[in-house]
Amino acid sequence: MPDRVTLERGPQAPAQARTAVAGWLVGRVDGAIVADVKLLVSELVTNAVRHQHARGRIEMAFALAGGRVRVEVSDPGGGFDKPPVKEPPPDALGGRGLLIVDRVASRWGVARGQPTRVWFEVG
Repeated sequence: MPDRVTLERGPQAPAQARTAVAGWLVGRVDGAIVADVKLLVSELVTNAVRHQHARGRIEMAFALAGGRVRVEVSDPGGGFDKPPVKEPPPDALGGRGLLIVDRVASRWGVARGQPTRVWFEVG
């Protein structure tokens, strides 16, 4: 399994991202880590599909070192600063993706510029 995957933008991208990262991690790390990584990949790829209005593909890169998994999701968006993460109102229909990333990941961040890159580490 490659350590880099290109996804076509669309509603199928989050599921394809989960499948790709799970296939890459099987046998390399504990199942609980695989579950966390799949959740976080799904959130970031969903954000890339939902919030990026330009055309272009979504790229994912995976790395494993010392039991720590690092994933980077990039797209041709204009970038953003890492926002302060806070709980949305209880009746909000969205706005929890980065909150989930913040609570589950060991570390995460945003690399500004072209392409926009959001990364996280688990483990």
